Amino acid sequence: MKWISEHSRSLRLLFLILLVIATSGPWFFDRILVPSPYTCSAPNIRLDDDFCGLPLSITYFYFAIIGNLPSIVTGLVTGTLSSGDFSGEWRFYLFLFLLFLPVLGTAILILRGDHRRWQILHTVGLGLAAGIGGWIAWSGYSRASWMLWGLWLYIGLTISMWVLEVLILRIPRKLVQE
Repeated sequence: MKWISEHSRSLRLLFLILLVIATSGPWFFDRILVPSPYTCSAPNIRLDDDFCGLPLSITYFYFAIIGNLPSIVTGLVTGTLSSGDFSGEWRFYLFLFLLFLPVLGTAILILRGDHRRWQILHTVGLGLAAGIGGWIAWSGYSRASWMLWGLWLYIGLTISMWVLEVLILRIPRKLVQE
């Protein structure tokens, strides 16, 4: 247990690097209508009889939001953007933010050290992110879900990091200081 506490910063850095790799891998399929007599050309994958899919990573959506940020801010400042423009997207943006929490929490713990409140918040964020990742994995296409290695790596990382953070939280402070 003491070894885990002594090397928690290195373990978190390794987790952060692997998390960046996981978010760069495929997470979703962009569905494209291709009737069954026609073949799917690479990089598309046949999802079912009438649809092919283009694998997309979660970073695609993060960059899309960052790219739209100037127009969103301009619309909010000038008053031309109403709340109705985002009525269906808020849930999606919330999920994206919750999926980004492990990256943010890990970076904070690496930079600021082991503060108990940050560790607890990070542990809660890891649990939420693992749950949302699992929901995405099991609500998608079951035949092609094994190809989404980025999503599966992310789920495995968040679960294992959650277990590690719980172990670090359970270590008595006296043992860490000795």
